[in-house]
Amino acid sequence: VSERPMVSIDMDGVNDWNKVAAEYFVITSEDEDAGRKMGEYLISRGIRRILYLKHVEHGADYLRYLGLKDAVRKSGKEIILEEKKLPEKPEQKQECYRNLLNYAGTDTALFFSSDLNAAEMISFSTRNGVKIPEDISIVGMDDNIFASLVYPALTTVKVNVLEKAQIAVDVLMKLIEGETCDQHIYKTKVQVIRRESVK
Repeated sequence: VSERPMVSIDMDGVNDWNKVAAEYFVITSEDEDAGRKMGEYLISRGIRRILYLKHVEHGADYLRYLGLKDAVRKSGKEIILEEKKLPEKPEQKQECYRNLLNYAGTDTALFFSSDLNAAEMISFSTRNGVKIPEDISIVGMDDNIFASLVYPALTTVKVNVLEKAQIAVDVLMKLIEGETCDQHIYKTKVQVIRRESVK
């Protein structure tokens, strides 16, 4: 590890931030809480099956799934929770989206780990005659530009990227100037943004 100050934003591949806290200053978001809050919201809307669609098995995707799993467990309801890794190749992803249409009409929510994929799924569903949210609910993560451009507008979890960047710069400047920082892990808050893609 370098003797120079090191500040990381969303260090991917880490499931336990405490293990790296002594070596890095980590700026991330409350990813586990993000999954938990979305899970609680979906359950409150009468969803009976949640399919979590992720890109990787670690980092933010993993922590969000842990939070979602916790929400399902604490609900005391018979909620079916499934997870699936999204393919990387476009043609395989389209086939995956086609298979997801089979969940239409089953009180299912598709919880994508990114707004981009959630928006793609909304468009794919609409082109194939599946109504959102009447036939199936779709939610995402981040609250980026795709969430408000797609129709119906996407329900998602807001992750404040600008706040993370500002904290990272502030911490780095303090370290460069020889000041001490009172913590090694900084987590920004998250918020469910309710729009039109959940019934």
